[in-house]
Amino acid sequence: DYEGQGITICSCIRLLDYIFLEQPDTFQLDSVEIHCLSKNVKSIRIPVALGFQQATDRPEFIEFKKQGDSIVDKDHLVYYVMTKNDWINRKK
Repeated sequence: DYEGQGITICSCIRLLDYIFLEQPDTFQLDSVEIHCLSKNVKSIRIPVALGFQQATDRPEFIEFKKQGDSIVDKDHLVYYVMTKNDWINRKK
């Protein structure tokens, strides 16, 4: 089992370095977002640990359904944003 070994955070760091520092002309991105379900505490730890800022301007609810139409659960997405400038400044 690879859970809890920091593999996702290391992968995200590598990806952000590649997008913002190594190949900025290729990707031409000003920011990167991570979307998590609000109930998924383990997933929320990733953008928080990386220094992403929570964006509060876009509430979006998701309904989970089993076969048929009955709603099993409801949750909302939480958005986290890292700008290119913020990532570059964190690397200094």
